[in-house]
Amino acid sequence: MRGNPRPRIQWIYEGSVLTDSLISWTAFYEETANEIHGCLELASPTHCNNGEYTLEVANALGSDRRTARGHFMEGPLDICLTEPTKAGSAHAQQDPTIHPGQW
Repeated sequence: MRGNPRPRIQWIYEGSVLTDSLISWTAFYEETANEIHGCLELASPTHCNNGEYTLEVANALGSDRRTARGHFMEGPLDICLTEPTKAGSAHAQQDPTIHPGQW
């Protein structure tokens, strides 16, 4: 993602807002006062992390939302024995002024 003026961002996984953890996070590669460059990163994703990822961004000029389906591998079982990416367990850096569904 990138934006100018600097956008507020929020990541969503399968309809739930992502929060900070060691499983996934927003990585920023370049930041200035008005612009950021970065992406969502996942640490060793498995079939438990397959699903729909949405990035919501907003700044003074407007807002945008894009969704992509992540498919990392087929699961050996229909269950996840490790903690999947989900609200409260995954990581996405969000601006503290953003509230789910509010721009």
